[in-house]
Amino acid sequence: MEQNTYVGMLPLALAVAATLHNLRRRSAPRRNPVLFFALMAVVCLGVALRLPLLNAINYLPLFNLTANGRLRLIYALAVAILAGLGLDEISGGCQHCRRLTLRTLALSALVSLFLIAFAYTGFVIFKDEVIRSGREFVETNWGTPYLSRPLEYYYALVEERYEKKLALFLPGNVVMYLPVLIALSWSALHWWERKPPVRSKIWAYAALGLTMLDAFLLGVPFNPAIAPQHIFPTPGAVQFLQQDRDIYRVSGTDLILYPNSGMLFGVSDIRGYDAVVPRRYADLVDRLEGHYRFHLHSLFVQANSPLFDLLNVKYVLTDRELNGKWELVYRDAGSVKVYRNRDVLPRAFVVYHIEVVGSATQSLERITDSGFDFRERVVLEEAPAGWTEPPETPATAAAVHIVDYEPNRVRMEVETAADGLLVLTDNYAPGWKALLDGQATRVYVADHAFRAVVVPAGSHQVEFVYQPLSFRVGVAISLLTAVTAMLVPLLFRSMRSGGSDR
Repeated sequence: MEQNTYVGMLPLALAVAATLHNLRRRSAPRRNPVLFFALMAVVCLGVALRLPLLNAINYLPLFNLTANGRLRLIYALAVAILAGLGLDEISGGCQHCRRLTLRTLALSALVSLFLIAFAYTGFVIFKDEVIRSGREFVETNWGTPYLSRPLEYYYALVEERYEKKLALFLPGNVVMYLPVLIALSWSALHWWERKPPVRSKIWAYAALGLTMLDAFLLGVPFNPAIAPQHIFPTPGAVQFLQQDRDIYRVSGTDLILYPNSGMLFGVSDIRGYDAVVPRRYADLVDRLEGHYRFHLHSLFVQANSPLFDLLNVKYVLTDRELNGKWELVYRDAGSVKVYRNRDVLPRAFVVYHIEVVGSATQSLERITDSGFDFRERVVLEEAPAGWTEPPETPATAAAVHIVDYEPNRVRMEVETAADGLLVLTDNYAPGWKALLDGQATRVYVADHAFRAVVVPAGSHQVEFVYQPLSFRVGVAISLLTAVTAMLVPLLFRSMRSGGSDR
């Protein structure tokens, strides 16, 4: 778990012992690697937890673009290496390391007992204040997707959580007293093992056993055994959606069909839970009525935005009552309902009128303007070369048939009575190329975030293919690296054999 910093009581004590032992002895043979990994552990933990001073690293170039919280994993690796080095010292008969480990565990046990008693007393004495604070939090955040049920439900949940937190500090919760149990176990081993040369391996076996027990007791509740059919069961509402073989997107209100979970069932969702999101798409979605962004989560509390039609949102899953363009088509045994959008636009369609603006900011303002008719017009950020707008919209609507739809390739058949622009409401990116009847054609940014190509009157085949330059450069670098990795050993071997001949 990338947010976890707990590496086990005994490994941490062994790591501390190894560090202190080598700090004290300048001539120790492993002093440099021990101090290196100790420094690595401190820096990685400080940056990950944004501790004072070390937090400044998070604002340095490149570091400000990465998920530095994952440095916890490097911290865990460094502590594991230090623990192994410390255990080697103990197995080799280092009495100083044994005493340091025992003292560290004893101190941890005493601090743990004090904190347990302090926390339990605080929970009991300040029960009313704790519950009142929880209720205030609920009232402040109520109405968001994460707190969308009646207030009474969350009031009861606050009191239930309080009782569960209080129970954590009781003696029946063995995990809370792990530092004490491990310290006692290690002390018993220290007392029993009197002859290091004879029983040196017992320390390694004991350390392995205690660490496994520690990790097991903590990990079982976090990752319990679950029957396979219960891991990702297909809800009835999703089964209903899967019956529709058309190309469409869905959305949901609050936490219904949580973002990204639709991928498990082959359902496309306009929401998401992503660390890296195309800026144009994120800016557009953020402007939709009822949108709620929480860190990396993109959610909705309403489904009223007209742009749902443009985004190809054919269905909405909700526990609320919708009206207007929304037609109720499914209701499960609980509270989840599925509504169909009567006014949804297809994923790809043809328009015959354009509006040209000078920047991405202007295109965003125009497409989100309530007076803009995205069914008849498209916003571009540059005029197509040689474009001549037809005097009027053809009486016969254009026909667009998506023949093949894949993540990196979309193939369509288009028939139009006049020159128009084929709009595909998939994200625009510089790596997208387009072919019109097998010939390369220009891809334009359409409606701020999507793709469009000019299609002459008549019947045509249009194909979008994702071929970014960065991928080709990456392939070339990887091949060059692989060839170099194979040639360098051969070169060194040749040099060595040449030297031996001389």
